[in-house]
Amino acid sequence: MLVRDVPFERFLKLSERFGFPINETAEEKFKLYHSLLLEWGKKINLYSQNDRNRLLSYHFLDSLLALKFLPETGDLADIGSGAGFPGIPIKIMRPNLNLFLFETRKKKAIFLSYVIKSLSLPESTVIDKRVEDWEGKRFDIFTIRLLGKIKEVIPLIAHLRKEKSLVIFYKGREWEREIEEAEGVLKKFNLTFTGLHTFHLSHLKLTRKILLFQ
Repeated sequence: MLVRDVPFERFLKLSERFGFPINETAEEKFKLYHSLLLEWGKKINLYSQNDRNRLLSYHFLDSLLALKFLPETGDLADIGSGAGFPGIPIKIMRPNLNLFLFETRKKKAIFLSYVIKSLSLPESTVIDKRVEDWEGKRFDIFTIRLLGKIKEVIPLIAHLRKEKSLVIFYKGREWEREIEEAEGVLKKFNLTFTGLHTFHLSHLKLTRKILLFQ
């Protein structure tokens, strides 16, 4: 059975219900981003057919859930950005954050660069290098969504952390097991599990866990 995405107006209402009201400027950027995703998705492998039918209801809305825990300013590294989630939606809502999108796949990196230009997102950079191989600045915030297990990702970003960097993982039902498995890695890299926040995406019958480490 074909599942259709929610109308854009429904996305706006859902976002407001979760505590993220979208102003007119951000609304226009979200609309353009959505249209670019649909357009480019026909040309390159940006996402699956299933994801095409839930860009707004899942990927856009889910990306915004970390907003409650983000500062207004700082350097944010989105690891494994793919089609831009959660980095691009976060940047639209937090324009004063300096955004760095790590994406090694060339076609997706090109798409992300085009989105940044089309949406006029200042202080936004695409880095098409493996994060573990990149030697550059250190970041205040890291976002990791749909990428890998906690124990696998932490060592990859360790050299780019500041003393008090905030690391945000988007996780599901296996979050407790992942933290247990990562106990040694967290201790090795001096990271502490500081917060668990649960969001129910009832319209999709999904539950999202936002995990905070510092």
